[in-house]
This record gives sequence, structure tokens and C-alpha cells, in this order.
Amino acid sequence: MMTSYNEINGVPAILNHEVQKLAKEQWGIHHVVCDGGDMKQTVDCHHYFGSHTETIAEGLKAGIDCFTDDIDAVMEGAREAYELGMIDMNDIDRALKCHFSTLFRLGLFDEQEEKEYGLNLPEYQQTARELTGESVVLLKNDALEGQKLLPLSAEHFTVDKKLAVIGPSAGEWFMDWYSGIPPYSVTPLEGIRAAMDGMDHIIFESGVPEIKLACGDKYIGILEDGKTIGLVDEAHAEIFESVLWDREQMTLKAKSNGMLLTTQDGCDEDKVYRGGTITATAKAAFGWFVKEVFHAQVNLTDLKESEEKSLSLSVDSRFPEILRNGEEMVLRAWNKGALFVDEQNRIRVQDDNGFAEDGEVRRIVSYTDTHGHQHMFGDADFDGRRNGTYETITGSRYRSLPPICPVLVKDGIRSAKDAAAKADTVIYVGGAHPMITCKEEVDRKDIAFPPYQRTLVQELYQANPRLIAALVTSVPYAIGWEKQNIPAILVTAGGSMELGNGLADVLFGKKAPAGRLNMTWYRDDSQLPDMDDYDIIQRERTYQYFKGDVLYPFGHGLTYAQTEICDLTAETSEDGQSVHVECTVRNMGQDKAVQVQDEVVQIYFAKKASAVKRPIRTLAAFARVKALAPQEERRVSFEVPVEQLRYYDTVQRKMLLEPGSYELQAGHSSAQIDCVAEITLQGQERGVRDGAAWQPADHYDRSQNGYLWEGHMGYDSVAHKADTHAPEDLFEKVSGLWQNINEVTRTEDAGERQDDCLILEYDSVYIPEGADCLVIDADALAQSTMDIYLDGVPHASFIVPEFDDLSGAGDNPGWAAAATAKNAPHGRGFRHLSIPLEDLGKAGSETVLRLRCQGDVRICRWRFEKAS
Repeated sequence: MMTSYNEINGVPAILNHEVQKLAKEQWGIHHVVCDGGDMKQTVDCHHYFGSHTETIAEGLKAGIDCFTDDIDAVMEGAREAYELGMIDMNDIDRALKCHFSTLFRLGLFDEQEEKEYGLNLPEYQQTARELTGESVVLLKNDALEGQKLLPLSAEHFTVDKKLAVIGPSAGEWFMDWYSGIPPYSVTPLEGIRAAMDGMDHIIFESGVPEIKLACGDKYIGILEDGKTIGLVDEAHAEIFESVLWDREQMTLKAKSNGMLLTTQDGCDEDKVYRGGTITATAKAAFGWFVKEVFHAQVNLTDLKESEEKSLSLSVDSRFPEILRNGEEMVLRAWNKGALFVDEQNRIRVQDDNGFAEDGEVRRIVSYTDTHGHQHMFGDADFDGRRNGTYETITGSRYRSLPPICPVLVKDGIRSAKDAAAKADTVIYVGGAHPMITCKEEVDRKDIAFPPYQRTLVQELYQANPRLIAALVTSVPYAIGWEKQNIPAILVTAGGSMELGNGLADVLFGKKAPAGRLNMTWYRDDSQLPDMDDYDIIQRERTYQYFKGDVLYPFGHGLTYAQTEICDLTAETSEDGQSVHVECTVRNMGQDKAVQVQDEVVQIYFAKKASAVKRPIRTLAAFARVKALAPQEERRVSFEVPVEQLRYYDTVQRKMLLEPGSYELQAGHSSAQIDCVAEITLQGQERGVRDGAAWQPADHYDRSQNGYLWEGHMGYDSVAHKADTHAPEDLFEKVSGLWQNINEVTRTEDAGERQDDCLILEYDSVYIPEGADCLVIDADALAQSTMDIYLDGVPHASFIVPEFDDLSGAGDNPGWAAAATAKNAPHGRGFRHLSIPLEDLGKAGSETVLRLRCQGDVRICRWRFEKAS
């Protein structure tokens, strides 16, 4: 297990004690937990601690067993933590036990002759093929001229009735970052050819353009060493297959050797780092840093409406136009570094020193790293943490790469369209590249279908409406046009070595599809909240809460023949611990071409008349019913634990089973429910919040502009979304007061603008008799405001006073200091803030408490008190 690199409620995951408390102690996971090279980032990126020693000590106690970061830093930090008594041998032994027990279970200490593990056995290959076929999801299969396109029949295709296989993913197999390294792989094209017994009735086109890249009076090509990319004469210009994977990320494959262009690490033979050269040497786009990617952008200097800009517009859907018209575009490397040409005509990627232009004189800093490599930085870019020597250079060695003018050698769309017009049926194979558009630490800007692929699909449909789209992707796309027009659409994930055979089994009816979507496919970005907003209840995310009309719902997936789910029954067990659910599933198919097929029966539940906002429905159980023959029916049963019907209650602060009526629903997806049964369960009422006891601020019923962050005293806090005290916040003392110098200035006339406020609402709050003030543990800057509402009526307002220290001591009455885990001024400090509540008629009764905060404030907990 590896902890993630991000923070959770303001605490780096490497320091999250739930690893030890939940994963290890409660769940019983005792294999090794590693940091994944994250130790140094706790100091360098999160700025959570000031030393790696603190990270090692806290990480060990949180449950980390293995630190895989820089070995010198780990050893130094561990040694110092032990010498200072921050860790002891018990902490070290606990980590080593998890580490070595994992190695034992993996057999790494076995004698070689003791190992009896098979590899790439025929039965394993067959299992991979079956699992691949079972994962294929049939999104759509409409009739065309009275007959559905799928399944295909190999016998249907002849010399005069060919099958066209087209698309950038048809002849490719992509390995994902966390895929195993397979002993072999089968592309979709290879699988389809095998399904047709090798008959020569297939037309293949990738649909990818082939281009030359002109730069001024030169072209981009491979230099004399056979691998390095540089500027050459037109006669030696290289032809590249260019695939645009989204709005601007592309790969370039040299036709002469079949290799992708990639950026090298930039260290020359003399061990001087001058910026990476580009070579045609990569077999695939793969690596933590995917250096086979290039960013294509339109050169905006010629666009009147954007004269003030230089590089800000991706090539987007205009890519085919740009290629056909020979328009200029600018290429940048995988890290968006600019491209330069050195004195040997080699194309390089700009390093931090920015490479001086011809004739320009610049001062640079050079230093040698621990590997003996010399690096050069511009004086202004040098971070000052390394000991370096200064020297002066001129720009005679380097010059900027001119804008690139693509010269179209082969129009991929036109060639694909011609092939489609000649064929009886077309299979388009496209989708995502797992290393470029949807890898770990890579977020898409939107869910739009890649513009080039959409243009290609639309042209294919125009040429031949007998079109089947097979999408190989691990992420959903907004394929509204495709859903409306293309008769048949399938989707499957990549990574399987038997991808091509498994997909072909479904296409040709050897196996009927029964995969189901494990996430909702939305129509467009407008149906999604902000990427950083994880509140699925208030933002009504996922199938559980979203009420809009989606493209394809969670659990969706068709089969070749219609199935029926009926006769649902639900009965609570005698001990009240489970619900026994049964239903009948029937294969309604009559088609002899499909003898048997699977169906995935999905059981959902919904609470009727809940006291809180509960999901529309929640998946409780599912089963894949295999090999249903035509007209066969089968009874399927499920045991649903009653504890699965609970919800987390913010009043009781625990999982709670509400008493009352529940619906059990059986269907084909979250949006296609065939039958319903109702049960009544005994449970526990929600109760009220004890206003006299400390209530955690993050246990609200509703919120607006809130962001969970680190608190104190074992609590998390809620901060204004725009003012969370993230690591990049900077504080300095101004006129004796600590101020956030990154804080957005607010105007005094903001009034009731809700987007400027943090709003928290708590239902069922019992205010104790005699209470006359609300005490809030808050971390707030001076002049922040807090307004108190009871049952929607304004009751009190408070302005945070100025304070001249971070400890809470001094002349400010009503403050009591509480230290945070982070050092001041970053963490500042939480204080008791006592807000008088005059004429509190709600005392001794239940109310709805609403806190409306404006300014830089974090709220940790609150309670009602009687002022002393």
C-alpha cells in the first residue's frame, strides 16, 4: 500500500494516522505501507514540517513502514529521529515486521528450486481473454435498416463486402502506468483479423495524418547518428505520424524507424546539462514523466484578435485545418519547455537558464550534482540553495526554433473516409491514451471527446453509416453526438494482454457483452461541480444524488438479447442483521446466433421519508448471472447486511440505521429499475445536538464555500474555500499584526453576497437553559466577521478583534490559546471566541444554527455556554 501525495483536510497523507488506526489495526492489513518517494515533499512542497527528521518520526507513527525517497535524506532523518528520542526500537521493529513479512509472502527468500509458479500458461491466457470479454460494455446497439449491427458475422464479409477497421487505437496496444508487463499483447486489429480467420477482407487505416515539419528554410529530421532530431535539408526531412490525443497533446512517430520522438535528460558526453535533446528512440509513450508528449499550439501572433498574446491557444478542433492549409504552429516539449537549436543543429528543450539568443550576453550559475553532472541556471532562476560558480556566456551556440509549418504528406481523415466508403461495415477504434490523457497526476481539462477523433468519426459516419465505435478508455467522455448518430458503441478498458481477442469475441458474438459502467457518463462539463469540490451530497454528484439527464447512467450496459428482471421479494432475517432478497432473471432472446448470454442483476436501496438528505438510491449488491440460454429463467438471491443501509449521522457522529420503510429495487442500471419491494426496519432516531457539549464544525448539515482543513484538539476545521491556509499562503507581521500577504482584498460593501461567505448550518441543536453566549474555537484574522442565525433569524454579529501575538496571551480578554500541529505563523492558532447572545429566547429548546463568516477564518468547534 502507498499513501497518496496530496493533503487530506490539510494533513499530508503520509502523516495520516488513519493508516495505522484503520488500515492496520481495524482492517487487519499488515503488509508494507510505503511513502512512494513522498518524504521530502512534506517539507519541500507541503511545508508542513521544517525538517525531514520530523517527517520520518511522524510518518512511522502514522503507519508508514518504508520510505523510498532519497536514501541519504531518509538515513539522515531516521538516524536523527532516533538519536533525539522521537522514535524508538518499537517503532522501527513494527515497520520492519510489515516490510519483511511482505517479502516472505512474495517468495523473495525462497530457494530458486522451491518456486513452482507458472507464467504465461495457456489457462492464464484464456482467463485473461475471458475477463477482457466480460469487461466490454455495450452502450448502444440500434437497428439499421431493420437489423442491429452487432453481433457481426465473419461469414458476412467477402472480397466485395469488406470490413474497415479504422482509428488511432486500432493497431496499437497501450500499457498503463500500473499495468503488469505482459508476456505478449494483442491489438484490436490483430484480434479482429484472428476472428475472421485471417481472411483478407479487412481494410485498415489509422486515420492519423502523416506530415513533414518545416522550420523556415529547413525541415525537422533525423541526424547522421540515426536517432537525434535536428534541422535538415528538405531531401532528408522525416515523415511523422502525428496523433493529437486531446486539445493539444500529441505524439510524433518517425516513419523511417517506427519510433516515437522523446526528450532525453539533457546531459551531454561532457556531463554538462544543456537541456534535453530530442531523439526518435521510444517504442511507446511511457514513464512517470511522459517525455514522448509534445504540446501543439497555434501561433497567435498572426491573429488580430489576439495580437497581445503569443502562445495560449491549443490547436483543438482546427488541427485538420492547420495541416491541410499549412498554417504555422508552435511545438513545446512534454513539460511545455520551448524548443531551441544548438550549434550542431540538434533540437533541444529549454532548460531553466532559458538559453541565450544569438549575440545576447547572460550570466549563468553552474554547479555539479552528486552524479557528477554539471547544471546551468540563469542568474535570476538560481534558487540559491546550492554552491555554484558564475560565468558569462553569449548566445552564439543556441537559437530559437522557428514556428513549425506542417506539410501534409498523407491526409489521415481523407484516407480513412475513402476506406470507409469502400467497406460494407466500419469499426472505429479510438479513445484515450492511458499515459497521456488519464494517467496518475494527469487531470483532464474537460470531458470532451478528443476533437480530432470527433472530426474523424463524423467524416466516417458521413461516408458509411454502418459504423461501430469501439472506445478503449478508462475515463468517461461526453459523446453526445456519437450517441445520437452512431448505431453501435462499445467501451472497454485497456491494459489486458488479450485486449484484441476479448474485444473481437464480443464484436463477433462469440461472447455476448455484459459489462456495466462503474461510473456515470455525463453530458458535458456543466453537469459537474468544481474539480476540488468533493461534497457529493450538497453538490448532488454521482448517481446517488444527481437528478439531471445524463448520457449513460451508473450500471448501464446492454446485452445482445433483451432480459427481464421480475418477481422481487425482500425479507428481513430473524436476527434483524440482514435482508434476504430474491428476484427472477429471464433471457428473452430468440436469436439462435447468440445461444447464451450473461446479465448483471443490480440491487439498490432507498430510504423513504428520511430525516436527512439521503441518496436517490444506492447500490447494495449485484451478481453476474452467467450463461443464460434463450428463454431460460433463473432465480437469484442476495444477502444484504442491514448495516449497509446505514448512513453517517452528523448529530450522533456515527453510522446510524434510521427506522422506517426502505425500498429494495432490482434493475439493469441505476436508471432502469424493473421491480421494487418494501421492508420496514427498526432503528435509532437521529436525536438532537447537545448544544452544551463541544460540536465539531465539520459535522454540518449544509454548507457553502466550506473547505475541510486541519484543526486542533483532535478536530478538523472548516475554512472559507477561498482562504484556506494552504502551504503557499505567506504571513508577515504588519504594524504588529500577522497578516496573510496573499489574501484577496475584500470591499466593505460586500453585503450579503453569498459567494464571499462561509456558511455552515446545523439542524436539531438543543440550546441549554441559561446559555447566553456561543463559544467558537476559531483561527481568524482581525476584522473577519461572524453572524449568528437561529431558525433563520439574525441574532448576533461579531467582528474579530486585533491581536498582537500568535499565542493568545496578552491583553485580549476572552481568548485562550491552543497550539496547532503546524508552526506559526503558518498555523497561527485557534482561540475561544465568545459571542454574546442577548434575549436568547431559544434557550431550553431546539433550533437550527447558522454561522455566516466573512474573511480569513477557520472554525474548529462550537458550543453554547453561560458567560462567567
